[in-house]
Order: sequence, then C-alpha cells, then structure tokens
Amino acid sequence: MTTTKASSATAVRAEEHVEQIVSSIGPKVKRLRQEQRLSLQQLAVKAEVSAAAIHKIERNDMVPTITTLLKVAAALDHPVTYFVEQD
Repeated sequence: MTTTKASSATAVRAEEHVEQIVSSIGPKVKRLRQEQRLSLQQLAVKAEVSAAAIHKIERNDMVPTITTLLKVAAALDHPVTYFVEQD
C-alpha cells in the first residue's frame, strides 16, 4: 500500500470515528433529559439554550457548538466528556 493510500484510509477511519462520537451526542442528551424528567422547554431554560436547539441536537439535526454543549452538560449535571466519549 502506498503512503497516499495508507493516509487516505487513516483519514477515513478518523472521520468515521468522529462521526460516531458526534452522532452519539443527541441520544445521550435525550436519554439524560428523559431520565431527569425534564421537558425540552425545562432543559432549554436550565441550559439557557433554545428548546428548538435542544430538539435539533437530540435528533442529530444539529451539532452543538462547544459553548452549547457546555451549557447542556452543566444543566444535565454531567461533564462534557460524557457526551464525547465512546460507549
């Protein structure tokens, strides 16, 4: 395998790894919100983020900025690392 092919394959694996992590954020937010019996609106108020943004994050329609993720994590009493580590 040439260096170009090897680095290309590595880049694809890294991209897939990142996509796995990003796609797991929404379900984790939703699961914690539901476990804490919070509505979208209640979490939004607690996190100082719009309910629409929370909804989009949970559905993986939007990737949260680090600022938004920090706010949501704090509102759900979990470290940011919880949302970005693999299960």
